[in-house]
Amino acid sequence: DDVEYVHEIQPELRGALIPRLSLQPLVENALNHGLKNKTGHKQVRICVQKQGEELVICVADNGVGMDAEAINRSLASADLHRDTTGTSIGLHNINARLKILYGEQYGLRIESRENQGTKVIMTLPGEKTGIIHE
Repeated sequence: DDVEYVHEIQPELRGALIPRLSLQPLVENALNHGLKNKTGHKQVRICVQKQGEELVICVADNGVGMDAEAINRSLASADLHRDTTGTSIGLHNINARLKILYGEQYGLRIESRENQGTKVIMTLPGEKTGIIHE
């Protein structure tokens, strides 16, 4: 099925530096988990914006949704060496890498509602991404 892709990126943020392979798995998850079993209009939205001193990247879909509370609890552990046989391996790896690179206050957070979609929010420090110059 066709998927509509929407990009909302502030022009001054197009050159922001983010860790390799941190965005692609989020889009892939939206397609494979959020939209795979959805009927009708399918959309993936990528938003990049500056919020205060931080760069915030959001990948959202209008798919089937998920249990965000359970995944957010699991992400809070940020263990890069966690068991890789479970679910959400890609999310955990990205989140742990971000926390190792930038500190505990950065990483991923999930918002989701059943049958309304999922939003994965990545928060990075502005000075490390090149959007805020020291």
